[in-house]
Amino acid sequence: MSTTRFYKIQKGTETFQKVADMIVQIRAANKAAENLAIEIGSTGQMIHSDHYVAGGITGFEFYQQPEGWRKASKHFHGYYFPKSGKENKQTLNAIYALPKIERRTLSALIGYKGIFSQPGIMERGEYVLVVATVGNMGSSIEPTPDMIEILGSEYDELAKKLEEIA
Repeated sequence: MSTTRFYKIQKGTETFQKVADMIVQIRAANKAAENLAIEIGSTGQMIHSDHYVAGGITGFEFYQQPEGWRKASKHFHGYYFPKSGKENKQTLNAIYALPKIERRTLSALIGYKGIFSQPGIMERGEYVLVVATVGNMGSSIEPTPDMIEILGSEYDELAKKLEEIA
């Protein structure tokens, strides 16, 4: 049986700083990927491997399939990836050179372990909020000492405030 746990990480703590630094890296990696997507003529929308929170691009959205590209996935209509070959070597090298940040790296910062699920993390301003499903297919969390467990109702209230900041 799985349960959902909620945490708050206050600004000024070690875990807050680690998560905030990681989020800066994620945003920079996503911006680099977005810039590449636009540079190659895509709509700017991408899909990436489930193993990554940033990078690991597996497809770019186009209105029409570009010549020399293949469908990225049967599940994502309109997304394509360059075929291997010298005509796409430069584009492929640019894709593979994009920064990558694995989900497990972010999860490790807050003590989360899980193969099939990942924690939700929101950060803006004075705190970080974490929501984690535990007990699902072996997922667990061993929160860091500066993570404060809170009620779901408090999480909802704080999350609403964070959304207003955005």
